[in-house]
Amino acid sequence: PRAAAARRRAAAGARWLWAALAVPVVAGAFWLGAPKPDPQAELASIRVAFAGGGLPEAKLRELHARRQALVQQFPELRARAFAEEAQDRDARSVELLSAPLVLRLDRAEITIPRLRIVLGSFDAGSLRAHMGRQSERLQGGIAQAVARADAAQLTGPAGEDYLKALVLAALARELGTQPLEDYPSTYFESPGRHGAVDVLLPQRYQLRHL
Repeated sequence: PRAAAARRRAAAGARWLWAALAVPVVAGAFWLGAPKPDPQAELASIRVAFAGGGLPEAKLRELHARRQALVQQFPELRARAFAEEAQDRDARSVELLSAPLVLRLDRAEITIPRLRIVLGSFDAGSLRAHMGRQSERLQGGIAQAVARADAAQLTGPAGEDYLKALVLAALARELGTQPLEDYPSTYFESPGRHGAVDVLLPQRYQLRHL
């Protein structure tokens, strides 16, 4: 009887050991057989969700954060995402001057060959169209602001930043926008921005002292 009991105990132990070993094997097989997540499909669904509209801001920010995480996590998405961001930024940019802007300052003259304005991603299309219709008025507002500039600051190391700040402030006044306020998030920007958010100077301005 004692030998039979020992055999039963040994058999039970062997079954337990095999069961314990089988669990990770089955789990691994299930994981290998499960469909892999498709980051491109998830990114596409996020884009569709933004395009559909109607989502609360909390959800929009959550989706934007997920988009950023996907782009960082999967290198195959990164180059395309950067290209899309550059294309979007270009699409919401406005070439403001039809000709070089030449202004007389106090004992100096400034020539600004080009001004390219970058708009925030919120409602950029309609604002871009509005700026096209009001380009002369906007140029006049910028001219007045720059004509009051301090020539000494324009010649210093931070001269370009000083000029950009003058232009942005003038555009905010003329357009009645609040670029620093939070607007609903967009696919490319969270929170969204509305109005002129950056000034590009494709050609350096020239300052001539009189």
